[in-house]
Amino acid sequence: MMKSKYIIDVDTGVDDAQALMLALSRPDVDVIAITCVSGNVPLDQVVLNTLKVLTVWERLDVSCTFLFTLALQFVVFRLIYLISTLS
Repeated sequence: MMKSKYIIDVDTGVDDAQALMLALSRPDVDVIAITCVSGNVPLDQVVLNTLKVLTVWERLDVSCTFLFTLALQFVVFRLIYLISTLS
């Protein structure tokens, strides 16, 4: 059977943890990466929760990435401000 490859985007609270465990348990699903963002839970807790799920399922081979969205937003707003002062 050919596995479908998935990249899953989570804000791992209880609901996403359960969805992630379901995906990891399916023989026809190949979770190749997980992206973590803040949402229901702060980003540091999302990453910790996601890594706990991967540890329990012995799937630390799955790539787990995260973005500092607030830091990126700050940089974008700062650039907009700097550009507006140059004109």
